[in-house]
Amino acid sequence: MKIKKQYLEKAVQPKFQIDDLATVSAGYVSGMRNTAVRILAIHDTRAYTVSYMPTNGEQLVVNYKWIVQEEIVDSGKEKLKEGKMVLLNADHSIGMEGAKSVIEASLSTTAYKVEYLTTSSERIKHQGWLIEDDLIELVKE
Repeated sequence: MKIKKQYLEKAVQPKFQIDDLATVSAGYVSGMRNTAVRILAIHDTRAYTVSYMPTNGEQLVVNYKWIVQEEIVDSGKEKLKEGKMVLLNADHSIGMEGAKSVIEASLSTTAYKVEYLTTSSERIKHQGWLIEDDLIELVKE
C-alpha cells in the first residue's frame, strides 16, 4: 500500500527543489552511489532506520534506511522510540509491506523521492527515500 500524499508534510526549507539534479553520496542500494538523481518529491518528516523480517521468507534485513513516519502502521505524529516493534506500510522492496520491524534509529529531516539510472543503466523511478545528508549538489562540467 502506498502512503497518501495528503499525509506527507510539504518541506518548508529544502536544500533541493522538485526537478533539481543531485548526486547520491549514499550507497544503500546497489548501483546508487555517485549517480545523478532527479528530485521528484520533498517532504519534512521523521526518517527511521529499521530492521525487518520480509514477508516473502527472505532473510532479516538489518539497519534499512529510510522508512518515513507515514509508512509505519498507526505511527501517529510522535517520534517512535528505538526498539519499538512496528508494522511497515512501505513498498520499497518485495516483502516489505506488512513486515514486522524494529525501530533502530530516527531523525527529523527532509526526505526526497528520486529517480535515477543505476551504474548498470537500469532506470529506477520513485526511489524512496533519501535524506539531505545523502545528496550533494550535482557538479556540472
